[in-house]
Amino acid sequence: MENKKCEICGNLVSELHKHHKIALENGGGNDRDNLMSICSDCHFQIHNEDKKDGDISKQNIAFQNAINENVFSEGWGIIPNKILHDKNISAFAKILYCEISSLCSQKGFCWASNFYLAEKFGKSKTTISGTLTQLEPYLIFRNRASGLRKIYVHSLNKDIPKRKFKGNIKENCKGNLKENCKHNNTIINNKDNNISNKVAGMIKHFEKLDAKNRRYYGNKTQREACEFLLEEHGFDKVEKIIDLMVRLKGEKFLPVITSPYEMVEKWSKLENFFRSKKAEQEEVSNNVVW
Repeated sequence: MENKKCEICGNLVSELHKHHKIALENGGGNDRDNLMSICSDCHFQIHNEDKKDGDISKQNIAFQNAINENVFSEGWGIIPNKILHDKNISAFAKILYCEISSLCSQKGFCWASNFYLAEKFGKSKTTISGTLTQLEPYLIFRNRASGLRKIYVHSLNKDIPKRKFKGNIKENCKGNLKENCKHNNTIINNKDNNISNKVAGMIKHFEKLDAKNRRYYGNKTQREACEFLLEEHGFDKVEKIIDLMVRLKGEKFLPVITSPYEMVEKWSKLENFFRSKKAEQEEVSNNVVW
């Protein structure tokens, strides 16, 4: 179908509305000089230009009912018109963008893995991966290949953390360069050693779930998963969760998790399980850290 041009905004649309410059009730006619071919948006604005802020939304009974029924109690996502009307991406891609934007509102980025998104929408991980490829013009990925990625929507570009050199370069380079480098390297090495020790301690704790974790001390994927868990949830919280999983082993609906990477992948399922247990058993809820 050929698109037609709105006489007011100039946008090309599939359907135009006939607008009377002088309304029929005010003596206007149906002759061509009194008619304009305009898009639905411009037509709406013309007939609602005298409305004050809030009047239009109050007339939208469906929207008001949605608020009254607490439809938004679990949050909401956003689909910009540019994405909504993009004919180069699928309808599911637009829904997925909406979900990603909703998850971004929690921490500034979307932490969800392909496994999580596939489970949530009843799709395969391959479908999720292909759909994210469609959305590449509208998303920014960090650590995409590591399995511990973060996804940002473009509206959050300015909030994406970037490593910056602190202070004045000249001031930081004053004095003995060799001594300064030695001092800075000592600080960095101490920090790295501290993280490495915590990672090793976490893997040691995972051995309670499965003895095979003793093989993961040098495994890059599992160590990165531990670092992610440390950053997002903290050592103490993960330690408590592992202890609870050991106690509740065999419980119905308890996710099967035997490694750090699996805990990252199934964190949302784990979270839902403990929330349901908290509602069922007061004894368990005293120890749950959600």
